Amino acid sequence: MKSQSLKSKLLTWLITPLVLFGCLSSYVTYKLAVASVDEMNDDFLLNSADSVLARIKMVNGAAKVDLPAAAQAMLRHNDRDKFYYEVSESNGTFLSGDPNIPGPTAVDNSGPTFYNATVGGEEVRVIKLAHPMENGNYLIVQCAETLNARRDMYKRALIAALGVHLLFIVFVVVAVFFGIGQGLMPLKVVEEKISRHIPLSLDPIDVSAAPSEVATLVSTINGLFETLRNYIRARERFLANAAHQLRTPLAGAKTYLELAIKHVNDEETKSSLEKADLGLNRMRHLIDRLLVLERSESETLAKSKSEIVDLNEVAEAAAFELADLAVARGIDLECAVADKSVSIVGERASLLEMLKNLIENAIHYSEKGKSVIVSVEQADGTKLVVKDEGIGIPEPERAKVFERFYRLDGTKREGSGLGLAIVKEIVDAHGAYVSISNGANGLGTKIEVTFPRSTNEANSNLERLL
Repeated sequence: MKSQSLKSKLLTWLITPLVLFGCLSSYVTYKLAVASVDEMNDDFLLNSADSVLARIKMVNGAAKVDLPAAAQAMLRHNDRDKFYYEVSESNGTFLSGDPNIPGPTAVDNSGPTFYNATVGGEEVRVIKLAHPMENGNYLIVQCAETLNARRDMYKRALIAALGVHLLFIVFVVVAVFFGIGQGLMPLKVVEEKISRHIPLSLDPIDVSAAPSEVATLVSTINGLFETLRNYIRARERFLANAAHQLRTPLAGAKTYLELAIKHVNDEETKSSLEKADLGLNRMRHLIDRLLVLERSESETLAKSKSEIVDLNEVAEAAAFELADLAVARGIDLECAVADKSVSIVGERASLLEMLKNLIENAIHYSEKGKSVIVSVEQADGTKLVVKDEGIGIPEPERAKVFERFYRLDGTKREGSGLGLAIVKEIVDAHGAYVSISNGANGLGTKIEVTFPRSTNEANSNLERLL
């Protein structure tokens, strides 16, 4: 499932009900405005009906309507709408006006009656007034008006309601958006602290600037860091004890074998002892590689040690330590460092071990008289490069050689099969990338370790460390 940010969740939960409330509020406001418009226009219509009723006079017991043209013009004050009136008696006698105004479905003589009807194909609003006469009948006054003006007022009320609420919603949405942004600003501070945390460090993260809701989470992370630090220290103690317990008896056995070889005169026995000594050497080499691999895994898991490491110095130190081996094998070992300091954030001891493994492999698989070149490059990123003129690694096998105990088919050279596995562990621990390609002119092997951090980034990390 795709993760949703806290900010988007807050915006969703706040803005959605706000918009729904705004729509409901707009609807209620519009309905209230329509009711007010209807009430106001019904009052105008009632006044018109009262004016017509006031123009009725009783002459000799008969009702006479005195409504000259000027008075009718005053009743038709609204040029937008058509005005109709009708005066009649309750017995059905028509007295004046427009005889086509339909009556209400229910007659109520106690007060004015308002209803909607249709006159001349147009919808109208009608009021009916009943006034008692001396003869026991009622004078019926009906006034009707089309709804054009009302509908215009409905539209204006709708536009006003929507406009005001829309502006309010926009204002609140903007306020909520920026308010949430400001409210989550402490989280950005914590995020920056975590992102600027040294990649290989398990030091606790400062929670002083974290809000209380996040401080618990950061404290939990710090607790996890502390657990990992304790675990690493326990593993380091175990490795140190294991190294001592394994190397001490091997060293003693090797010493006794060497003494026995010197004092034995029988060639067959001497040959057997030399083979046993060679087996001990292989065992010691394998144990050393296993211990190095174990330490590399520990560093990969914890990434607890970090410092600013000069790759030029690491390359020179690795080449210096293996110079004797190269001379003994008849290999020309060269070291080409960069013109200026090339620094990364890492752990010097493991980087030195990684490069020594690469150089030792290159020497081990090169013929006498060939060359091995160690270089520090910055052409396409910060790189440690080891090139040799050995037997090379077939392309289908290049991904497999980093597996533990993997050996190339047909290889007769001695080895533990752990050298490149150690290299891969250390490379991963530093967030780097290792690649294998052909050497110069398609001969031998070229292994490049590319680091993601530039010199400037390393220097900025050094400033933070200081």
